[in-house]
Amino acid sequence: MRKACILQERRNAWRISSSSRASVIIDAADYFAAFAEAAQRARHSILILGWDIQSNVKLWPDGADRGVPDELADFLGALTRRRPELHVRLLCWEGAVIYKFEREPDEERKGRFNAHPRVDFRFASLPPVGAARHEKLVVIDDRVAFAGGIDLARDRWDTSEHLARDPRRVNPLGEAYRPFHDVQLVVDGDAARSLGDHAREQWRKVTGESLEPVEIHAEDAWPPSVTPDFRDVSIGISRSDPRFGSRRPVCEILTFFEDAIASARRSIFIECEYLTSGAIIEALSKRLRDRNGPEILVVAPARASGWLEQTTMGILRERALRRLRAEDRHGRLHLYYPTVPGLGQDYIYLHSKVLIVDDHLLHVGSANLSNRSMGVDTELDLTIEGRIEARAVRERLLAEHLGTTPDAVRQETEQRGSIVAAVEALRGGDRTLVPIAAEATPLLCTIVPDAVDPRYPIDLVGIVSDHAPQRAPGSRVALVKAILPWVLFIGAALAWQLTPLKQSLNLQALDQVARFLDETPLAPALIIGAFVAGGLVFFPLNALVVATALLFAPPLSALYALVGSMCSALALYGIGKALHLELIQRLLGSRFGKLRGALERHGVIAIMTLRLIPIVPFSLFNLACGGVGVRLRDYALGTFLGLLPGVLLVTSVSGAVRAFVEGGNPLTIVFIALFLGIAVLAFYALERISRTGRPGAH
Repeated sequence: MRKACILQERRNAWRISSSSRASVIIDAADYFAAFAEAAQRARHSILILGWDIQSNVKLWPDGADRGVPDELADFLGALTRRRPELHVRLLCWEGAVIYKFEREPDEERKGRFNAHPRVDFRFASLPPVGAARHEKLVVIDDRVAFAGGIDLARDRWDTSEHLARDPRRVNPLGEAYRPFHDVQLVVDGDAARSLGDHAREQWRKVTGESLEPVEIHAEDAWPPSVTPDFRDVSIGISRSDPRFGSRRPVCEILTFFEDAIASARRSIFIECEYLTSGAIIEALSKRLRDRNGPEILVVAPARASGWLEQTTMGILRERALRRLRAEDRHGRLHLYYPTVPGLGQDYIYLHSKVLIVDDHLLHVGSANLSNRSMGVDTELDLTIEGRIEARAVRERLLAEHLGTTPDAVRQETEQRGSIVAAVEALRGGDRTLVPIAAEATPLLCTIVPDAVDPRYPIDLVGIVSDHAPQRAPGSRVALVKAILPWVLFIGAALAWQLTPLKQSLNLQALDQVARFLDETPLAPALIIGAFVAGGLVFFPLNALVVATALLFAPPLSALYALVGSMCSALALYGIGKALHLELIQRLLGSRFGKLRGALERHGVIAIMTLRLIPIVPFSLFNLACGGVGVRLRDYALGTFLGLLPGVLLVTSVSGAVRAFVEGGNPLTIVFIALFLGIAVLAFYALERISRTGRPGAH
């Protein structure tokens, strides 16, 4: 047995705790059943943390009567009614807007969970912006804990058969979903107690409530249907937790992966949903370049789920695989996806996150092999090191994918001396592993920016703080400059309506210009030319956008303003790229170093943020981006995303003001003033934060 030496506390593990029993649970049908068994043994506490937790998910979709409700909220409520001392607490990530349509409505699940006695359901949405709480953890009485990739949510339940059509595999709306493969690890003993400490700390961070550990005399909660795979092992607990303000990032999972990959002698087996982390791709590439390196076998889904993910994370995966294939000088890289008979154009969605190194190291968790999971999202992974049983887990997983038995996988591996050779000998049936082929074009791989899978969290306040003027008076001047044009604009509109000006003057001149532009085919070129020329002479961008909004009605005004702004930005970017860097540095002064550092660290995010909150003047910022060598695709995407909200706001407000000037409802100007007042307060709040320092840890 190889000496355990990879796991190290304060390096790649938060804690290393003992467990008398541990077992790998493959697929959600077995996990949901094991969770329900353990939960029914709970006496004091059930703590659940999840990326998604749904009240109406069925633990047993077969409809059989087991004496307890089959839907999660009612099941937990029934347990609390049986045991007056039992408290159930659930902490669910609030979720980004793009996930709202595939999730149970927030108010509905809060109502269903919290309707039961001593069931407390909370949403967790901690800063920084864009970070997800992605860990999936259940702790029961500090005696048993489940951690891995499976949420107690819809579209997860499936058996290890992964039948192409299974009438039980439907979501709460009665809609069928594709086969779904995932893995969870269950542990007990001190490891479960340590995971309870972790869950209680996450609860405290969100709710402010401190929970006491469960007394050690709580009875055994191990699920009877689960046979332990491991006895008397040490469990390494590793975390990812993003940087925010003065809070330092926790990157134990990334460090562990780098250490584990570097330690491999003969084989690296990976199951992963994504494979886009730059650091992990580099670690794997290094081993592929090594003449005596290990064989690397990766099992992943055939493609990403849905059009959006396929054109973002899917393209990034393709880019990563291209690099790995190019580094595979010795033919040791093998990439597969699982399939079963009858799927047609559909596929098994592989959601698991598993690493098995040689025959002795097993790692299961919530972290994808993506940049996000290593530095942006909150993740939790478990490791068992130095036990030969890790090989048996790999054989079970491969047997499931290949439609055979673990014994058959073991015999082929031992006979051929290679995991990959065993897979090649066993695959080819109806249920099998299929090589992943290159699909995305080189052009797409070039266009999609790395910022789709960010390495660092979005710290909007931090970026603003880095570039805001250092002295308070200068900041107030900037604030006044931002507010004054709108005050004058609205004041003039009010004066027009409430004084004799309306009778003495009219909009004839403006209408004549608009009519001329409407009638000439050169209108787009003239408008774009005006934006480009304005940028060259450092004319304020918002003034050009307002003028466009006064000349044209929405949505044409917004289209002209956005295209003109983009063309102006790209023209100045090109000029900046052609200028000497020293000249750009002189123009920016003391802000040059900070701006360059932010662009190198954050790319698209920094560009987008400094467009939304334009502390650096528009024209100067464009020149600087070209001068410091920002990649064109990052610059163009960040500029578009940063300009779009402002252009829509300015054209909408300007159009409303024009309508008011022409005789609209006087209440219109009240709503415009109220909306702009909110925007000014937000600007002022950011300005205050940038002067007083970033918010601290939460």
